Amino acid sequence: MNLTRWFRRHRRYLLAGLVVMLMVAWGVLGTVQGLLRGSQPAWGTIRGEGVTDADVREAHASLRLALALGLLDPKAFGVLRLANPTPRAMAMLFALNRDLADFVFAQGRSLNSPAAWRMLVLMREAEAVGIQVTQAEAGELLTLSPSLLELRGFSRERYRSFLTVYGYTEGEVTRGVVNLARIAKLILLHRDAVAVSLPELWMTYAHDSRKLKVRFVEVDSEWFEPGVEVDAEELQRFYDEHSDQLPDPTTGKIGYMAPDRVKVEYTLVPLDELAGQAEVTDDQVGAYYEEHRREFMEPVAETAGEEDEAEPAEDEGEGQADKAPEGYRYLTLEEAADKVREKLARQEARHEGEELVAKVLEELDAVSASYANQPLPLGQMARRHGLSYQVAQVPGGRELLSRTELTEAVPYGAEVAAFAFDEGAITFYPRAFTSGEDLVICQVLERAAAAPRPFEEVRDEVRRDCVTRAALERAETFAGKLKERIEETGLAEAAAEMEGRLRNLLGPGAPSAGAQRDAEPEGLLTVRESEFFTRGRRVIPGMGGAGTAVAEAAFGLTADEVAVAVEGPPVAACYVIQVCGRQDASREEFARRGAFYRMLYLPGKQSQDVQGWLGGLLDAAQPTKSLTE
Repeated sequence: MNLTRWFRRHRRYLLAGLVVMLMVAWGVLGTVQGLLRGSQPAWGTIRGEGVTDADVREAHASLRLALALGLLDPKAFGVLRLANPTPRAMAMLFALNRDLADFVFAQGRSLNSPAAWRMLVLMREAEAVGIQVTQAEAGELLTLSPSLLELRGFSRERYRSFLTVYGYTEGEVTRGVVNLARIAKLILLHRDAVAVSLPELWMTYAHDSRKLKVRFVEVDSEWFEPGVEVDAEELQRFYDEHSDQLPDPTTGKIGYMAPDRVKVEYTLVPLDELAGQAEVTDDQVGAYYEEHRREFMEPVAETAGEEDEAEPAEDEGEGQADKAPEGYRYLTLEEAADKVREKLARQEARHEGEELVAKVLEELDAVSASYANQPLPLGQMARRHGLSYQVAQVPGGRELLSRTELTEAVPYGAEVAAFAFDEGAITFYPRAFTSGEDLVICQVLERAAAAPRPFEEVRDEVRRDCVTRAALERAETFAGKLKERIEETGLAEAAAEMEGRLRNLLGPGAPSAGAQRDAEPEGLLTVRESEFFTRGRRVIPGMGGAGTAVAEAAFGLTADEVAVAVEGPPVAACYVIQVCGRQDASREEFARRGAFYRMLYLPGKQSQDVQGWLGGLLDAAQPTKSLTE
């Protein structure tokens, strides 16, 4: 009884204590949960939902699969003749190859976290929109993979070999291809929604088709090179300024950085040798001839006599379906036998070669556990199975090759380069290339990161580039003075007046008259006239190597204005220009070519709109800082 009274008297305190205990417990639990959440990698949110490691891994796997299948390689379109694709599958391949590849590889063509994040953004968007993919659609896309095609189309044997080489299960491939197909359908949905009105089309056509013609005087930087002197200090300073830049000869960009390089070994199946060893029976020749008779025809000679006239009669007796097309005749079995035998021998050799490739890959896979962080014994396997073997190299024997050098040094050059430089930068992992005429297995043995080339190695290049830039600056200065005189006196008068000043400036090193590009012999500063050109021309007719710089400057001029356009290396010349003719777009020509122009213009507008939409999706996603570090 006393205990009951005590509880009643103190129940307020007991309840308060219980509440405090519960609050403490909940607070501790929340803190623990927060710590647990904080210990997990924070990738961010997409469409308001959190992104886990598993999400990023799946996006990465789908992207890696797309690269391995070759679906993001522009060269995939070169082998479509083997696949006989449906229009739907072709459209999906275009969407992946064009829009997806440009989007996910915006920061460089490599399998990294930013690329996986962009891939995941599209996977989430396709899921939110409700894009569905049928088994048939996924299958059609898979059959367009260059890695799985042979002369007869999609190859189940090559598919099984692909699974072995890359360590995929069929379920993983199916899941990845479905993800790719969903993204492709999502992109196509947006592309198809882009429209072009007739006024918009005309305005764009009129802008692109407007033409100009200019009168110009060329000031060549080569004239000033003999007067340029550079000392060792200037050369070193110029080298330091550009040593961390990759050169680009096509644009004239100066740089002394050696690009990323790889050392690649490869084997080649001797198909000619296997074809020579193939045994083809007469029965096989006859059966193939009967089934593929239409492959063996030749034009009927115009001087044909009674012999050729007898051919149609024979065909009529065999039935209308067996007739040769008009003007042709079927070769007889005896006439076609050698061609049939050669073709069957090549087919048998290729089949045997593909089996050899699969066998080599299986044997390499079987011993791979013993070669951790080491090259697999590809050369040893090649010798065991009679395959040729070598390490890719440039003339002179250097084996560490840039992407461009590797492309030129091996069969399947662009595909091998993509494998070596792009597909996850995998080393010590053989890959087969069998979609073309050759059967090749490659393995990356060594990698060298981009690094500045030693000054001693590039000294002559540095001197040449330094002199060229200094000479171009002098040419630009002189062209500016010529422009000022033209504005005062006119083009022809100023050119004649400045000719003497130029020769005095150049001194004994002045070239003879007519030494500039395509010049007449009367002087260095010759007034010439271009042909009509549109904006954006890479090379302007009648102006030697002049192109985009001149076009850009010309379309910014009014009637009597004068401009100096500087074309950098490899042209390295200045052009003082004045517009002397204009041609507006023709509405009659537009009426004739409008439909064709729409075909050219619409894909570009679709791509622009799609990339803008993709950029919006990316901006709406919220990655953590760690993703971009």
